[in-house]
Amino acid sequence: MKCENTYSKGISRFYDAIVNTCYYDYTTIALDLKKIFGERIDLLEIGIGTGLAAEKLIHLGYRVTGVDFSEEMLKVCRRRLKGKAELYCSDIKDFVATKKFDAAFSIGGAWYVTKDTEGNYKLLSYLHTQSDNIKALKNILRILKENGVVVASIQNNHIDLPELHIGNGHYYTHKVSVNKKDRLITKNYIVKKGNKTVAEQSCVFKEYEVREVNEVLRKHGFSTIQITDNGSFAFIRIESPRLLAKCENSLIGNYSSFDIPSLL
Repeated sequence: MKCENTYSKGISRFYDAIVNTCYYDYTTIALDLKKIFGERIDLLEIGIGTGLAAEKLIHLGYRVTGVDFSEEMLKVCRRRLKGKAELYCSDIKDFVATKKFDAAFSIGGAWYVTKDTEGNYKLLSYLHTQSDNIKALKNILRILKENGVVVASIQNNHIDLPELHIGNGHYYTHKVSVNKKDRLITKNYIVKKGNKTVAEQSCVFKEYEVREVNEVLRKHGFSTIQITDNGSFAFIRIESPRLLAKCENSLIGNYSSFDIPSLL
């Protein structure tokens, strides 16, 4: 099983059924994001996948550009969006943008936040090294407009998922393993029909304590990460690109809190 974090053709074929059944309500997500983005119209989705969130946001009047490093996912996305969004096959750290954006967001994509049963938050990244995270964040900083915001979804802490029916006799499950020493979370995604495995994928994420993130933010003169009242999203805001040079040795020293009045 590959652990390259690039969704395979097999899993991409079932992706919509998996996330709609087991993970997300995209109508609710889009309406929540609308309250957050407000008049910010030009959006970049980091890890657009098959375009489920983008489709809802476009319907609400937003202009969406999507980046994803899985060509198989983008094939599905192109069929769904039918030219209504600019799509790029690229890693976010290497993405070359042709314009600037009002906001960027990630729904379980490049970065997301988890919350355990005790209310503790952690940041997860599909980039496993500090240098790659810094490169990606510097890139986002360059392509966001002044006072641009970055939004990340929050999901429950990773645990094994029992088999769930996702349609047409297919059943989905995921298994989670934790490497505490290296702080790596591995999720194995499995689709079965009867006793036969018809699709399988393994992805690995690096885990960071929010306390670590906040320490870096304070060190560089930024406020800490904010959580929406409904607990669905974490927010960070770019305050001063001029401080970027001071963040070379920090994971997310160029992020700060979000404080516009339209919080949920």
